[in-house]
Amino acid sequence: MPKVRAASLLFAALTLAAFFSSCVREGGAIPETAQQTENEDTGDGTDDMTDALNTENASHGDETGSVLVTVGDKSFSLTLADTEAAREFAALLPLTLDMSELNGNEKYFYLEEKLSSRPAVPDMIHSGDLMLYGSSCVVIFYDDFETSYSYTPLGTIDDKDGLADTLGKGSVTVTFEKK
Repeated sequence: MPKVRAASLLFAALTLAAFFSSCVREGGAIPETAQQTENEDTGDGTDDMTDALNTENASHGDETGSVLVTVGDKSFSLTLADTEAAREFAALLPLTLDMSELNGNEKYFYLEEKLSSRPAVPDMIHSGDLMLYGSSCVVIFYDDFETSYSYTPLGTIDDKDGLADTLGKGSVTVTFEKK
């Protein structure tokens, strides 16, 4: 009986380790811990997510505003969200990230720095959304889909034409710099 229990515990531990070892999984990112957090102040946080992504004037001095996103020879304009995480992200610029592919809809990279996060479930991810998963995983989405995962908005790419083709398959180098 002890050998069966030990084998079962080992199997469970290996399964959990594999489950939590990546930034993201099918349909969106996996939390850094086993939690799926909601916005503590406003319930599910959907209104906060929409407000942050739809902010027309997110300018806060030199720390937010417009960012140039470059992949190869193609550039996109990104408007930062009105979030503390977006201001902290902007303060790190310029950044060149080797972003990994996941699920044919997103690229992700773990920053060394942790950013302030106020995760909320957006219900719908849109092509061009730049999100923070957990406190250090930056994710660019290049396809629309429904999600039940929580993110903190960082910004959105203004003109998404050619974004999916530019990001392509596999890993890609992406440069973020202030305009």
